[in-house]
Amino acid sequence: MWIIDNGATLHVTPRKEFFTSYTSGDFRVLKMGNNGVTKVIDVGDLRLRGVKHAPDVRFNLIYVHMLDDGGYDNHFGYGKWKLTKTNLVVARGEKISKLYWIKALVSKDSVNVMDMEAPLWH
Repeated sequence: MWIIDNGATLHVTPRKEFFTSYTSGDFRVLKMGNNGVTKVIDVGDLRLRGVKHAPDVRFNLIYVHMLDDGGYDNHFGYGKWKLTKTNLVVARGEKISKLYWIKALVSKDSVNVMDMEAPLWH
């Protein structure tokens, strides 16, 4: 589960296995809402680009403003969240307590396959 976070300054996850590409390095520290800090150890991509890997964060966070900068529209209301791009719904979430959550299934590899040897119908 991911939290749609209007107060975050970047996308972040503690889960290394979510990444499809990955760059290690010194990415400084991440300041958290409780005034704590945690080290960002890597940066990579999921279906989101530039996600920070910080093993000590407790939740996966999606930064709303970064989605907006990417041309996506965020719609909040009636306990629901919807992400669209050019009128196509690309994600949905729901409000639980005071946070909007999205349940995402992570797949490292996916392939579309079509049988090119289809039988001829007469």
